[in-house]
Amino acid sequence: MASEFQKVLDEVRKRSDNYEDIEDVKGEIIDNLVDVYQTQPSLFTTHLKEGGFDIGNLSINQPLRVIISDFLSQSNGLNIDELYKIFSKLYKRNNGIKLLKEIRDTLEPAKNSTTNFSAKNTPLPDLSILSISAPPIEFPIDSKVPEKPEETTILEPNLDPEIYGKLEYFLQNQQWKEADLETMRLMIEIADSIEGYNYVQINRDLITWLNREEIKKIPDEALKIIDELWFKYSNGNFGFSVQTKIWRESKGRQGEFNFTIYQNKFAKSIGWYDGKNWIKKYDDFNFSSEAKPGHLPSLSFPNQKNNEIKWNLWKETFEHFLPRLFNCGLI
Repeated sequence: MASEFQKVLDEVRKRSDNYEDIEDVKGEIIDNLVDVYQTQPSLFTTHLKEGGFDIGNLSINQPLRVIISDFLSQSNGLNIDELYKIFSKLYKRNNGIKLLKEIRDTLEPAKNSTTNFSAKNTPLPDLSILSISAPPIEFPIDSKVPEKPEETTILEPNLDPEIYGKLEYFLQNQQWKEADLETMRLMIEIADSIEGYNYVQINRDLITWLNREEIKKIPDEALKIIDELWFKYSNGNFGFSVQTKIWRESKGRQGEFNFTIYQNKFAKSIGWYDGKNWIKKYDDFNFSSEAKPGHLPSLSFPNQKNNEIKWNLWKETFEHFLPRLFNCGLI
């Protein structure tokens, strides 16, 4: 489900040749605000409060870049009026930032209109895996993907080969890169098959990742099946349950995201962060059986054109995904 904020960012993206997707827009917002507030981080939260934003759920003890990223993430839950008030205040305080003006100007006609970007509310259906009809998301997989798993594939009784067959095929043959990409594609496909409140079919040509609401929609059973396949065919080296265990060993609390622990303990221990730099290119992951425990699945959702990893998006995905792992019992 695309939020009001995502749609506004997409409108801004369409008016410029500088942005490939809305994450590029968010990245520029973060860079601009960091430049302005880096000497006075507390002033940023003060200005948010002036705009009516509830800073109670912000990670205010984290680095400024993380705080701003967290603010943008939480903006997905705001309506047009709330967004307009906040970004008008930010632009008033920082009228040299052109991008803030563009966002405010995009919000203004929607605010004054009797309609907005949202679809009508629809009842929330039973969150079971529905028939998947959305077109598949094609990530850059080099090797050919079989239409159906070969006869040697051993499917568990509760696994639907039409849904999980390709993933199991790749894992069984230790094609870790292909399995990682298939995991991301599969999770997007499952999330898109389940309607929720304010359901809007997302344009996956623009948005090829999962936001917080979409992550919530994925059924526990689906996450458990994906984890079981990774755990089984990697001999316990990969999988969501392995990552959850490492998070706990890193002193991460259940359902609570702490950036310092995430970067300096968790990401470092599984090989995503080397103490100075994060993985920036998708091909830089270790797609071998010798990779560190928990290194995969990555859920990094690489850019489909240049294979680059967008750090703020990757961090945001894990931040929302971690509570789901605990809630569905992957501990």
